[in-house]
Amino acid sequence: MVVSAALLLALGAAALAAALYVFISTAGWSWRAFFALTAALAGILYVVLTGGAPPVVGLTIKACLLLSLGAGMFDSDVRFAGRYSPGGFERVAARRGMPVERCMVAHPTAALGTWLLVEGPTSKRLRCKVLDVSAPADKARHIRLKRIEVDPQSGALLCGSAWQGNPRECPVRVR
Repeated sequence: MVVSAALLLALGAAALAAALYVFISTAGWSWRAFFALTAALAGILYVVLTGGAPPVVGLTIKACLLLSLGAGMFDSDVRFAGRYSPGGFERVAARRGMPVERCMVAHPTAALGTWLLVEGPTSKRLRCKVLDVSAPADKARHIRLKRIEVDPQSGALLCGSAWQGNPRECPVRVR
């Protein structure tokens, strides 16, 4: 009975891992999220197959579930968002021959055209496209200050409607 339960657990964990890999890789989550969710689901599968578990397994499952909450932003970088003037990104997009997007950012180190996941203090997450980079004279300062810039509409969603564009008032997580 123990061998068959272990075999079922191994097969179930492998199937869960494969399904989670597909889901997490398409959702853009980190590998930490993959391992946390896989461990939590394998523990739950163990409990279901064996009809119960020692308290240590229950605590492990709870810890894995807690770790997996918000796991999509584990590998993120904290930055401070400033705001472009209205119409600024539209002019930059036209000059670069790039389409205007729903969320546009300027980033000192990301390549033009890169898509980033940005989460603001309002807990709103937006998928934003890098349409501008720092000028060579400003790049070192922007890196040191951890500065990015967002379009006004996205800034209102990320930082709150009362935000006036002060980077110190809008820490964001970027991935």
